[in-house]
Amino acid sequence: MEAALKNVEIDTRKELTDDDVVKILRSELKKRQEAIELYQKGGRQDLVDKETYEASLIEHYLPAQMSREDIGKVVDQVTSQLDENANFGLVMQAVMKELAGKADGKVVNEVVREKLG
Repeated sequence: MEAALKNVEIDTRKELTDDDVVKILRSELKKRQEAIELYQKGGRQDLVDKETYEASLIEHYLPAQMSREDIGKVVDQVTSQLDENANFGLVMQAVMKELAGKADGKVVNEVVREKLG
C-alpha cells in the first residue's frame, strides 16, 4: 500500500493531496476485492484470507461510504435537476461528480439503474 502511494508520488513528481491518497487507496482496495473473487473461484482460501486481511486494513483508512438510501436521495435530486429526457450516462456523470469519493461507483451504477428503471 505504501509502495503504491510512493510510486504515484514519484511518477507525478508532486506531493499527494488527501484526495489523491483516497483515490489510490480505493484503487488498491478494488484490486484486493477482485483478487478475492478470483482466488475464491480458484479454491485458494489461503490467498483469500491474505487479500481479505489487506482489504480490511485499507478500508480502515478510507472514509465511510454512503448507504444505498443516501445515494438514492442524491440520484433523485440530480435527476430532478436534469432534463426529463436525461439518459443513464448523463445521470451517472452528474451523480458521480456529486459523490466523488463518498460512494462506490458500482453501487451508484446499480442505484441509478434502479431509479431510471
